Amino acid sequence: MSTTTMRPRVFAYAKFNIDALISLATNLRGQPCTVDTSTRPKAGSTHWVIFITFEDGIEWVFRSPRGGSSAIITEESASKLLISEAATLKYLRTLGSIPVPEVFSFSGNADSDIGVPYILMSKASGRPLSEYDWIELSRIEGYPTRRSLLPLTDQDREKVMKQLGAIMSRLSDCHFDKIGSLLENSHGNTFVGECFSPSLLWQHRDELEGIDRGPFDQESQHLQSLVSAFKAHAEELPLSPHSFFAPIPDPFEYPNWTSYRQAVER
Repeated sequence: MSTTTMRPRVFAYAKFNIDALISLATNLRGQPCTVDTSTRPKAGSTHWVIFITFEDGIEWVFRSPRGGSSAIITEESASKLLISEAATLKYLRTLGSIPVPEVFSFSGNADSDIGVPYILMSKASGRPLSEYDWIELSRIEGYPTRRSLLPLTDQDREKVMKQLGAIMSRLSDCHFDKIGSLLENSHGNTFVGECFSPSLLWQHRDELEGIDRGPFDQESQHLQSLVSAFKAHAEELPLSPHSFFAPIPDPFEYPNWTSYRQAVER
């Protein structure tokens, strides 16, 4: 009889010290918490996420970059990007009117007791917009019904767009003297550093040498950097679907879901 034990599903993307994570969250909030180790993490293209539940029902989010063969940027870039994301969230919290998670703890490398880079933050209330049939994809012939999307009225769409407009208006009031990504110095002050935009990082473009990555004093310098990165990609890196950002096909311009997916994968 085999004595092999199955690894808990929570470690699907990385092995980390879950006891250290629970201890950290408990100490930060002063209340016991748990993690469901039988649940596979939620995941996107660049990160995976698990949820920490406290005795009073409050949930926190533990978010970590994807690594290994599924990563689309190097570990070094993922570390820099995570540190910038934490600084950006903390800066946005100071504006008051923009709903963003609160950062309780973060580490840009795997040297902490937890053993992976992470951001530990509050969980946003409400439902993800992805759970709603925003553009009514269900009307397209052949659309896969893996899960039912919730209906959305035109009034709901208008409400969402008004809220997004208000947020974008508030962000447009924020001005910096350079173009790049936000970071924090040792005193907790925000400054603009190297640019970590997807155009300069994704699809292994973060490995290209001789690319000016900022911060940039002028928009022309930023645009020239993007041109240099795309040119070097075409010359030095593999070309595959979605190597460059381009207009996404409109599903309603195709006769059915199959032909739309074929266009997306070209």
